[in-house]
Amino acid sequence: MPVILDYEQLLQSNPGMGKKEPLLEKEPEGYRSIVVHPNYKIVYYVEGDTIYIADLWDTRREPVRQADGLTGTDTHNP
Repeated sequence: MPVILDYEQLLQSNPGMGKKEPLLEKEPEGYRSIVVHPNYKIVYYVEGDTIYIADLWDTRREPVRQADGLTGTDTHNP
């Protein structure tokens, strides 16, 4: 099984390989995600020739709460 750092080169070769992240679809960055381990996924976006790793999500945790960290919202305390 590849380690998380192995995905750096994979993403450089194919930045569109991750799926569009549904919890962040309204954000202008166009976040994508790729599962890199049964418990983790990388959330990233692409600007021109640069790939930005925005976050590493623990898939065992509540995804909406993790998305709040990137959107600046708090869906649990409206």
